[in-house]
Amino acid sequence: METNCSSEVYYNEGIMNYEEGNYELSVENFKKAIELDDSVFDYYYNLGITYTNIEEYDLAIETFNKGVSLNSKDADLYMNLGIAFYNKGEFRKATKAHNKAFFINSCNDENCNYAGIACCALKKYKEAISYFRQAVKLEPNNETYNFNLAQVYYETEKYDLAEECLITISRFNKQNDAVYFLMGQMQLKQRDDDLAKDSFERTLKFNPDHKEAQATLDEINERKASKENRRIVKPKEEVSEAEIETNIKDYLNTATMLLEKKEYEVAAKALQEILTLIDKLPKAATQYKI
Repeated sequence: METNCSSEVYYNEGIMNYEEGNYELSVENFKKAIELDDSVFDYYYNLGITYTNIEEYDLAIETFNKGVSLNSKDADLYMNLGIAFYNKGEFRKATKAHNKAFFINSCNDENCNYAGIACCALKKYKEAISYFRQAVKLEPNNETYNFNLAQVYYETEKYDLAEECLITISRFNKQNDAVYFLMGQMQLKQRDDDLAKDSFERTLKFNPDHKEAQATLDEINERKASKENRRIVKPKEEVSEAEIETNIKDYLNTATMLLEKKEYEVAAKALQEILTLIDKLPKAATQYKI
């Protein structure tokens, strides 16, 4: 009985050290508690958590596995075992651990999210979607879960579903720059430069240091300027009357289209070109009722 009390003292000291952020001392106290009594699951569990916090993932995995021998039905242990495997880059083992945690307790939203992340690392997007959807079902307003689901929908080109997730986030946080950036990326994939431009501008509004958004926005603006410059091609210096008439028709159609789109500056350039051509062929003014 005295031994158990002593182990509990060390364990409680370890808990206090952990809460204070003194992880090294916390490890020492948890290890002393285990030396005195190696039959307590919580000692191994909390030691494993502490090892994870100081990025000693091999020791964390070893400790969690010892905890399994004492309690093989603890979902939180398997979840944290999965996190340790993931941080080591052992994604298959991470997925396996998270699957066990989900089997034991399918209502743990954190584990569902971590399981989805591990599946994404293996490009198992169908499984990832299933886990992220369960996480969102359990916590509908969680930004991280909704964003992770949107991200995997984006990877699988399910843009409408991804947009729904991003809209959900924006309803309760209109300043999430990651949301607008992903929205812009989707709009680029769908070849809508105007909407993408607006999304990247919003990204920069909330995060002016977002370099990728700025670089992509610059590319869109350059592409748009290049298109505008190519819209009007001046005729050759010496052309026939038939060629002049054809050019006038083309400029007239272009100007009409641009005016409908309210792109007045470029439309004005087209109309100016028509006036220049009429100087060379005055009868065209009467012929086309200009």
